[in-house]
Amino acid sequence: MKTIARNFLSVLRRFKMATILNVLGLSIAFVAFMLIMIQVNYDLGFDSCQKNAGSIFRLDIEQGGSAKAIVCRPFARAFIESSPHIKEGCVMAAWSNNLLLYVEQNGKQVNYDEDVWSVSPEIMQVFHFDMLEGDAQSLDEPNSVIIPESTARRLFGNESAINKQLHVYIPQMAPMTVKGVYKDFPRNSSLKNSMYASMNPKESYDDWENWGYLFFLRLDDPANKESVLENFRKNFNTKEILESNLFGEDKDAIVYHLTSLPALHFLTNVDFDTMPKASRQTIFVLFSIAFIILIIAGINFTNFSRIGRRMRNMLIGFQLAASLVLIVGALFIHLQNYYMRHAPLGYDKNETVVAHLNVKINRNREAFTNRLKAFADVKDVTYSQFLLSSQKQYMGYGRDYNGKPITFQCIPVSSSFLKVMGIEVTEGRDFRPEDDQKETGCYLFNEKARAEYGLKLNEKIEGAEIIGFVPDIKFASFRQEVAPMAFYVWGKYQWGQEGHFYDVAYVKFKAGSDLRAGMKYVRESLAGFDNESSFDVRSYDEVLQQTYKQESNFDSLITLSSFAAIFILIAGVFGRRLEGRRK
Repeated sequence: MKTIARNFLSVLRRFKMATILNVLGLSIAFVAFMLIMIQVNYDLGFDSCQKNAGSIFRLDIEQGGSAKAIVCRPFARAFIESSPHIKEGCVMAAWSNNLLLYVEQNGKQVNYDEDVWSVSPEIMQVFHFDMLEGDAQSLDEPNSVIIPESTARRLFGNESAINKQLHVYIPQMAPMTVKGVYKDFPRNSSLKNSMYASMNPKESYDDWENWGYLFFLRLDDPANKESVLENFRKNFNTKEILESNLFGEDKDAIVYHLTSLPALHFLTNVDFDTMPKASRQTIFVLFSIAFIILIIAGINFTNFSRIGRRMRNMLIGFQLAASLVLIVGALFIHLQNYYMRHAPLGYDKNETVVAHLNVKINRNREAFTNRLKAFADVKDVTYSQFLLSSQKQYMGYGRDYNGKPITFQCIPVSSSFLKVMGIEVTEGRDFRPEDDQKETGCYLFNEKARAEYGLKLNEKIEGAEIIGFVPDIKFASFRQEVAPMAFYVWGKYQWGQEGHFYDVAYVKFKAGSDLRAGMKYVRESLAGFDNESSFDVRSYDEVLQQTYKQESNFDSLITLSSFAAIFILIAGVFGRRLEGRRK
């Protein structure tokens, strides 16, 4: 042992700088390798927090090559009852609701904005919740809710959350009672750390038209998946599905898919799939890069310890080629991400600030609009149900058009939306203020919908008039192809209720305005109507950065890996030169 140590110290003294460079290169390689593997492990370990993840499946329905992740409640019930191999099944709303809640604290009302998912009580028998308070029956009672530990501490401190009341700023909605607190899920979980509220048992119970739910089930054994599907295909009467507006008339064209929970993270090209996603190809690329970096560092170490010129030149050549591949790949990915963030979208996002709204702001929307317009740099204000380019898909409508079913994504907007956002009308007319007071709504479809369904100007879809057409703007993210879509003005009634509720305000500023000062004014204006809530106020560039955050993270990893490879290569060559001079 002493001899080994003495030899090592001798080499270190003789080739001090070369040794330091090679050890530094090897250290950087291991750090880069570990960082990349953390990301790989994050994605490959998705939903590992679920004890029965391999036995939990989501059912999707496909027709004509187009798959949808949504079902209706009677269909889900029929599927659960079709086989004894299905131990339990549940449905949950395809989208969460961001609700303004308040709790009583020391005699005062304290407001909170929270994401709330409407779910059937059986969700607690399908998925595993690590309950800190309450039990697996916590959602059996009407108006009950379970909340994550982090939310319980934020709302109630160290007090027990059980039987606490969560009041909602919606007149017709009863307060929710906390019946359980669960331990927070890790970040790589399909189930988010949100509130899960018990679904009204009568909600769309026999409604074959409302395809707005995700359907999960747990099998006794994953191996029985195909037999469950085959049994359902043979015995289920598809009459109700075919009569709904979501599908055509061809029974044989309907295909059912059961995808296991771990595989959902990598499932693509399914409409209305709101689960977090990753790409197996991306993971393979990251995994390969991690090992390439280790190989480059290993070559440095080999060149340092063995003393052969031909072999050394071959290894250095490999290092150069591998580094060049990484650099080219990083440049390509960077350009692709730059394009997604800066490509024309078909609407004017410049000098635009967006703010998410709650019930209080909506109740005072006219006064809020006037306050915003009082700011000298504000050009105009408009509203929408959704934030353009912020997600893959939006609200799906299935409607009857001239006796045929059509499906499209629908974005309800205020009548001034197209004018403010600079969206042209290719045929027909724009929305008008008087459209907000009509008994029925009206549509402006994109050209994709017109071509796919043969839509005609001034015709009606279940009472709502087609008043015009717009270009195929990029209303969703660049991950998706342009789909049939319509902007929609509700008319006098929204879901049967008089008045309108919008989730997002778009504030257009004059060219050259100071957007930071503008965003500050928007926040102050929001606080003037509700000083107890926090509001998300962003520029449109920030919106796009969030939309493509996954791609940006991948870009950063590849770029850092490329720099690490270049540094290791330079350190190795420079260290070898120093070694040669010392000799």
